[in-house]
Amino acid sequence: MNYLKPKLTVDEQIKHMQSRGIRFNLCSEKEAVDYLFSKENYFQVAAYRKLFAVRLGGDRSGEYADLDFAYLIDLSHIDKVLSRTVLPMTLDIENAAKMKIASQISENPDEDGYSIVTDFIGQMNETAQKGFRRVLKTRKHDEYCGALIKKYYDNMPIWVLLEIGSFGTLVDLYRFCAQRWNDQQMKDEHYRLKQVKAIRNSSAHSSCIINGFGNLEPTSIRLNPQVGKALADTNIGAKARKARLRNARMQQLVTLLYTYKEFVDDEVALRETTKNIDLFFDEINKKVSYYKGNSLIKSSFDFLNRLFDNWF
Repeated sequence: MNYLKPKLTVDEQIKHMQSRGIRFNLCSEKEAVDYLFSKENYFQVAAYRKLFAVRLGGDRSGEYADLDFAYLIDLSHIDKVLSRTVLPMTLDIENAAKMKIASQISENPDEDGYSIVTDFIGQMNETAQKGFRRVLKTRKHDEYCGALIKKYYDNMPIWVLLEIGSFGTLVDLYRFCAQRWNDQQMKDEHYRLKQVKAIRNSSAHSSCIINGFGNLEPTSIRLNPQVGKALADTNIGAKARKARLRNARMQQLVTLLYTYKEFVDDEVALRETTKNIDLFFDEINKKVSYYKGNSLIKSSFDFLNRLFDNWF
């Protein structure tokens, strides 16, 4: 069998990085070996090398122009702090979206709380319906929601579905409610919730986020007009906005921040979020000198910093 990437021992990983011009000055080879054995695997930490320029031409063509292994460790750490910052924000947004649906139904005399769930499931195609029921059946023995599913499996009210449903189910339900009530605002919010869900999944599974900040490949993601207008009202210049928003992950982060600002009005949650944001930028500033020659990383962090300052 042909493999795209052969397996390497940790020592071989170090040698491979050295062959690509990665230095071990700020982080010794021994420290790097210890890190790769006990902290993070090579595949994860090496993902951040995409943010650094590669030499073209000459004897060192193909090598990284200015990259120490310590930079990769720092970026990996910052990315984890970013995930720990945005994940609670997505949970606050999820709760706010659930409350909006619940409150709309409680005040709507045409909704009994049960028919909407029946109609929501009924509009799914056969495959989706089977998948939805299969998930419910497998969760009947769940310690946290199993009792609710057993009790309401055949006749479920909206407040139970909101309690047991995944974020993905909530996003689909939000769209269904927007169409059912012909609510244009909810239709726009549904689009934003889809982007929030993407960030939520990434941060919840400890996937890398910032390693993709340099990707300018065409994307199907389009910035929501309301988000674009709110961004234009900040003190961030049009050139900086255009440059950063060419990146899909940055678009999703911007959408998350705007959605949080619009959805969440709980003072305790806002204080906690502000504290987490401050801690995130504290971590960036600890070793900001690492990136003084890297315009991509500097401009991305600066853009986020200015955005947080404007909206929080």
